[in-house]
Amino acid sequence: MSALDDYFAVSANQLAARGRVLLGKIPRDLSPHYGGLVTITQDRLNRAIEGFLEFSNPSARPLPEAVRQRQFRRMVEELDLIESTALTALNRASDDDLILTHLVTEICREVKYPLLSPVVSATSQRYFGIYPGYKLMMVPLTEGHFLLHLPDIYHELAHPLLAPDNRNDPRIEPFRKAWFDMIEDTSLHFESEIATVRRGRSPERLATLLNRAELAWAGPWGVEFFCDVFATCTVGPAFAWSHLHLHSKRGALAFSFPQTGSASHPADDARMQIIVATLDRLGFAADARTVADRWAELVQVSEPSAPPEFRRCYPPALLKSCVASAIEATAAIGCDFAAPSMSGRIRRVLNDAWTELWAQPTGYLNWERGIVGDLRSAYSPK
Repeated sequence: MSALDDYFAVSANQLAARGRVLLGKIPRDLSPHYGGLVTITQDRLNRAIEGFLEFSNPSARPLPEAVRQRQFRRMVEELDLIESTALTALNRASDDDLILTHLVTEICREVKYPLLSPVVSATSQRYFGIYPGYKLMMVPLTEGHFLLHLPDIYHELAHPLLAPDNRNDPRIEPFRKAWFDMIEDTSLHFESEIATVRRGRSPERLATLLNRAELAWAGPWGVEFFCDVFATCTVGPAFAWSHLHLHSKRGALAFSFPQTGSASHPADDARMQIIVATLDRLGFAADARTVADRWAELVQVSEPSAPPEFRRCYPPALLKSCVASAIEATAAIGCDFAAPSMSGRIRRVLNDAWTELWAQPTGYLNWERGIVGDLRSAYSPK
């Protein structure tokens, strides 16, 4: 054995010991709502421990040192993820978490969500997110005390529908198939555009841009667009206003495009086009016009016009096709759609919040405080 093998053996054994410590830190007195997360966490920790013990013996599976280094890093990343997400959620579980978990469970019931509802942990250090493999949604610490960003819950609920962990679930197969078909359509579009550019002897940088756009549509952009349509279908105009709210507070350029590599999220304006088109198709024509007008006012402040590259990356025909496919896919998995005669307590409240804000801005905070108090009382741990 080399000195590097000795090092890997010691480190892997230490990490196996760390995994056992983490197993011992799983609380034993949690609400039954955490049963699924506890089981998943225990299973993944046990697999990680066994993996490190196997890795500590290089003679068991002799591999080149470079391969072993990459394997070691992947194993460490997985253990770090377990500790920073699942273990944190379990060890810091609070009444706020349970209130949000009950709220999301009710949202799933209202919209006829086809998968199990996730546990919610108010430990996110950034924004809303979800870990489908853990059935764990993360939100910032105080989001359970306010309403305006909560429509983003519906967007996060769509991510597990496209996650590899659920790829064999027949209940969501139509949604995944529509997504794959959309990716194929976008690839054909960009292949044709790239071929046209090269025949016309256009600058190579344009073909490079289109190639980046194709890869982004096939990766994160297509996922985000489908999740945006799902959220708009299931909660209605409140999601459009939530997107405007997020862009105003934390957004980058509304007309961004991938100048180097690919972007993890599509441009905010392209997302709003998707959302507004979805609202219009669902019968919220007046809301769609109002949102579009307010969005134009907001974006005009810092970005008077879109660069020509923007339209090439987000061609209107593809955006329109994506909306149609995702709406049909959401209906195909049996989800209940939002409608102008809004049904369901939670989504009605989330839409009323934005109606109230625009109608009575000076009185909104007092109104919100009362509504949030009622919701927290209704969904608090009994």
